[in-house]
Amino acid sequence: MFSTSLLFLASIALGDAPCAQELKPLVEIIGTDIEKSYPFVRCGAFYQASLEWAGENRVGSEMRSKIKKSIDSLLTVAALLRAKATSESPEWIMQIVYRDTRNIADLYIKRFEANYASEGLAWGNDALWRSDSETCKILSEKAHASLPAE
Repeated sequence: MFSTSLLFLASIALGDAPCAQELKPLVEIIGTDIEKSYPFVRCGAFYQASLEWAGENRVGSEMRSKIKKSIDSLLTVAALLRAKATSESPEWIMQIVYRDTRNIADLYIKRFEANYASEGLAWGNDALWRSDSETCKILSEKAHASLPAE
């Protein structure tokens, strides 16, 4: 009884405590005082989370290939921007880029889960998803164009 009460109180105290701010539309923070690679990492995470939520097999091989190419281009540009700002090894930089991408993708997925639970649509009525989709399309095209042709 005592341990159940203690767990209940702990869940109330810690359960709803926010760990981070809600994602803001990317278009609103581009051009502000943010780390230069962040928009590229954020878009890579946006595409990763969207692909995971939709299901890689459900989107078809052509779309999956296109999305993964966008993710690769975005994360490569992010790593190159970070490499200019540090003397760390390329392996370390990519490890951190991947970590940051995963963390942001998890925030998107939590948002998709909450949207689905409350409205029955993961992103259909989500203004942030629509805004970031438009912004990330532009950034993905710029990232791809900035890299040498394969």
